[in-house]
Amino acid sequence: MTMQFTQRFVLLLAATLFAGSAIAGSYAVRVPAGKRILVATFALYDTDTCTFGAIPEGKLVTPPQHGRVEILQERRVIDGGQCGRIEGWARNVYFTPSRGFRGTDTMRVDFQYNKWSDAPGLTSDSRSITLQVQ
Repeated sequence: MTMQFTQRFVLLLAATLFAGSAIAGSYAVRVPAGKRILVATFALYDTDTCTFGAIPEGKLVTPPQHGRVEILQERRVIDGGQCGRIEGWARNVYFTPSRGFRGTDTMRVDFQYNKWSDAPGLTSDSRSITLQVQ
């Protein structure tokens, strides 16, 4: 059986970095005290067909010590480059700091997705997020 690689790239956006993608394994996000904020979006996008791919699974591996995390499947609109703005399903990560907390916290989220179009097996991608609660 020949494996065909679908030309998809993983897109991870931090709430404060919507102008570009943050593909690195770790990054920091400024969070307003007491507010729920989107800190990451993880989606697969096919550059050949200008469509979203399968929805990745998200798992909180290391929870923050001073707040709550929600990992939700939601619709997102992104700038698809040559395809313009497109809408599709993504895995969004929200953080709500504990009441009265200000300072730095961290968390780690793992995302799993099927990288190959015609072969079983999941690829895992981990993101460490530093949360700067102000």
